[in-house]
Amino acid sequence: MISYRLYLDDSGTHDGAVLQFLAGTMMSIDEWAKLDPLWCKKLNDYGLKTFHAKDVWGKHPQSAEIFRELGELIFERNSALWWGAVDKEDFQKIKKELPLIKESEFEFLVFGHIGGCPRAMDALGGKGRIGIIIEKGHPPIRPETRKRMEKLEREIGLFEHPWQTSPKGPVPLQVADYMAWNFNRYANTQDDNLPFLKFVNPDTKYRFWGRLFNEEYLRKMFKEYF
Repeated sequence: MISYRLYLDDSGTHDGAVLQFLAGTMMSIDEWAKLDPLWCKKLNDYGLKTFHAKDVWGKHPQSAEIFRELGELIFERNSALWWGAVDKEDFQKIKKELPLIKESEFEFLVFGHIGGCPRAMDALGGKGRIGIIIEKGHPPIRPETRKRMEKLEREIGLFEHPWQTSPKGPVPLQVADYMAWNFNRYANTQDDNLPFLKFVNPDTKYRFWGRLFNEEYLRKMFKEYF
């Protein structure tokens, strides 16, 4: 059985942004271990000790090259890339359709990503267990939400829930920061200069974007579990 880890970062709703993102990358523990030295070497090549997107983009003289090359390192791995966003107004409409949803936008995104985990494992070619890790400092998972997660934990084999981890420390959390910042920046500014995200369709009708789930899938998942 393969052990996967999905590291996620929340973009929040900074600078008046109407979309809140939760994005990151899921891969096996072995693939994460292979990425670690390559990521660190790339940062060292550019004189960086750690990666924090907002401190690099437009501030480092080679920021575009850094973003492109780090993105290539992620894509070279056997990984499932995750990105989801919720619009506050649309979230209120969804809550009316599904009365059992009482979570915040952040918790709704967490559930959406968890609900897509079995499909992610299939996409990576195997069944296994999944650890989901979210950076410290983001909204907490409420006790009632954790209780509702127990059924999901039994059915899809979730493990390890260190929802609070050290900020911008280990390489996987830097990767999650890279993903969340890229999608948030693109969605809220339509910044075509980002070398990593030109494949995103700006005309998409989905408020939830991603390879493995969308808004309709989230509705289906909520009806099935709750």
